Amino acid sequence: MSDLPIFGAGIWHFATYKDRYATEGYGPPVGLLEQIDKAGAVGDLSVVDLNWPFAGFDGTLDDVKAALERNGLRAVAITPEIYNRDYVKGSITNPDPAVRAQALKLLHEATELAKELDCDYVKLWFGQDGWDYPF
Repeated sequence: MSDLPIFGAGIWHFATYKDRYATEGYGPPVGLLEQIDKAGAVGDLSVVDLNWPFAGFDGTLDDVKAALERNGLRAVAITPEIYNRDYVKGSITNPDPAVRAQALKLLHEATELAKELDCDYVKLWFGQDGWDYPF
């Protein structure tokens, strides 16, 4: 048993990194399973935080579980993507009831996924929800 703390990273660190400066990313697309394999190649990394939904992924949850297992990793958290373009006016604070309902649905899905993967938590990052305008 090691005295070292558990080291983890968000799975997005092993992806293409699309942002406002490189809207097509800084490299070729990297699929979820390849991201997990890249994370597994990092020494002493033992947990990853996964985004939900799995962007561009058409595999199964069993595929994700197998990739985590073969890389000696565990999903520590699920981060639902309630901060993308769909939620430009907020997610659970959006003025449109349909958008709020979609955000809540996504949060519930993320919670079920977290339970299925035996995660420690669901991480909520609300992004646009009130950071630059009054709730």
